[in-house]
Amino acid sequence: MMRQVSDPSLATLLAKRSACRHYDEELWAFHENAFGRNLENVTDAELLARLGAIEKCIHFLDADPTPRDDLTPERGWISPWWWYRARYWTLLEIGRRELRGDQIAEPSGYADAFREIDDHFTGNLNGGPRILTRISKRGWLNDTLSHGILRFAPAASYKDELIGEARTDDEMAQEYRRPGKQLTIMGPNGLIEPIGDVTFSSSRAIAGQGRYPYWLSCFSDSVDVRLFDEFASNEPESDVCLVIFDPNRLAKQALPALNRFAPRAHKDIFPVDYYDPYYGPFNDIKPKKSKRLEYAYQKETRFVIDPVDAGSLPSEQSIFINIGSISEFAGIYSRSGEKISGTGPSTFIRDH
Repeated sequence: MMRQVSDPSLATLLAKRSACRHYDEELWAFHENAFGRNLENVTDAELLARLGAIEKCIHFLDADPTPRDDLTPERGWISPWWWYRARYWTLLEIGRRELRGDQIAEPSGYADAFREIDDHFTGNLNGGPRILTRISKRGWLNDTLSHGILRFAPAASYKDELIGEARTDDEMAQEYRRPGKQLTIMGPNGLIEPIGDVTFSSSRAIAGQGRYPYWLSCFSDSVDVRLFDEFASNEPESDVCLVIFDPNRLAKQALPALNRFAPRAHKDIFPVDYYDPYYGPFNDIKPKKSKRLEYAYQKETRFVIDPVDAGSLPSEQSIFINIGSISEFAGIYSRSGEKISGTGPSTFIRDH
């Protein structure tokens, strides 16, 4: 089910990966035939958008080889083969519908998929040291570096489309879909035959009280210059990257201030787990820690404030916590790689 692609870097990667032992189209086809067409009721437009999202994430997450090459697809999104399997299943459905090749959009702007980043900045997912990175306006990140001002936004605020496609999502609920014909639904008068897909939702809500808020500050696992385009502000020339080289020290330094502000809230830093909304397992999908696969290129890590009492914090406002300067273990870098201020190597570009 290898399709011709005009993107040279993707075509080269696919040619190499298809020869690896975990790349098994025969097994993937058997699975799809045995368990049914999970994508049968997806519209053509949604199906093509899904393929584009998967190929974009392959650009960002696979480098042939990676330290994750021995992970089977059952390990989820951190396995390269999970992505090639999802791509294959999507292409199977596209082939069944006989969609024309010219209807399938190529990923754009990602040809430089393997820009050489210094090992200090590649991130834990790629076998490097654990770091946190954040792209934003220089003035805001200067405040974070020099004064330790951390902004925690209410999760519900990310549903606003005005903040940009890369940031917009419903962080208060996550959904997945199952074809109705794969389910047995019993009603008071007997068997109910679903029409189309059945949507299931995991929501941050309490019965009788509505949605249960939480606050988050978002980072990425590594430096990736392509994310500057994804998170560009209205003043892109002012966008820089904050790199935190010691996340454990950040958490330790932030905890006293967080405890003073919200003594009864849970505080945690963790990587987001990405899932395929059409293929299981779905038993551990939670809004606070889960996102759909199309966001996986961001490799997000979250710093979360989760109140025990839903009404204990201002649900409509951002929270600003001053933890003191972090310049001893963090630095600010320009898009071209040069360090602007703080600590760390002089550039995030590998020295040839």
